[in-house]
Amino acid sequence: MKMKKQILLSLILLPCFCAPYAYAQKKEIKKETKIDTLRMLFLGNSYTYYNNLPGIIAQVIEANSPKIVETEIFAKDGQSLSSHLKDPKVNKTIETGKWDFVVLQDQSGNAISRRREFQESVRLFTAKIRKAKAKPLLYLTSTSKSRLRLQDRINAEYKKAGKKNGIQVIPAGIIFKKAYEERPKLGLYHRDEIHPSPVGSYLIACVFYSSMIKRPILWRPEIAGSFGLAKEDDGYIRELPGK
Repeated sequence: MKMKKQILLSLILLPCFCAPYAYAQKKEIKKETKIDTLRMLFLGNSYTYYNNLPGIIAQVIEANSPKIVETEIFAKDGQSLSSHLKDPKVNKTIETGKWDFVVLQDQSGNAISRRREFQESVRLFTAKIRKAKAKPLLYLTSTSKSRLRLQDRINAEYKKAGKKNGIQVIPAGIIFKKAYEERPKLGLYHRDEIHPSPVGSYLIACVFYSSMIKRPILWRPEIAGSFGLAKEDDGYIRELPGK
């Protein structure tokens, strides 16, 4: 009878000793599964939406960090930053204040053919974005094959806008041209010889990651395979932006 009383007492006391441990464990699990979300808004044209570039950027970031990326895009063929400035939906979307980054992409040649318009659009957008507590990024695009000779002039105008407004320039066009000259067989251009191919967009996404996160991009066979890249070519693309 005495043994039965001891067993009964142990069963009654057991939850009292286990409960604090169970509670602490539950809190720890909740802490470990906390999601770090990165929100990016893209304003541009076909150089932004081709191959779903924002989606590839999100894929690269998520594969190399604990972040979850949410994106939204405003982009139409031939659209300029000055036309985005006049769009009430664009302005309201920025003003929600939910963005970490807002990516600005103008027509590829506007930086040299419409310098004043380009510089003023960047200035006005920078003020709007900072007012909404987000960080502006200036996406320096590549050019078509037939206009590669203009890339250096375009680069200079983007760098000027970046310095003048104190914003980061994503040097995609610079890296894209270098890669095309060093490894033309990578197939960086779409068959129209204007826009990037899926592999070209992957390279641009790696430039975004390297510029924003500033860490090495890891070998992910599933990503390389989705673009039909051999490991050596994938390594070249991943490492080039950081050189």
